[in-house]
Amino acid sequence: MKQRRVSVRDVRHALRNAATVQRSAPDQASDWTTTGPDALGDELTVGVRLRGGIIVVTVY
Repeated sequence: MKQRRVSVRDVRHALRNAATVQRSAPDQASDWTTTGPDALGDELTVGVRLRGGIIVVTVY
């Protein structure tokens, strides 16, 4: 997330206010892909993978 200059606050905001949520394509590392506004209102796409009680988040 540091490489993309995205904070945990931005990711939480995008997930809580997601405009779209869909299953990811089979070739992607995530299970779900969501798009929503970050804390400043800019669009943020987040990949989410659930494995063994752990949530892995990838920012696009």
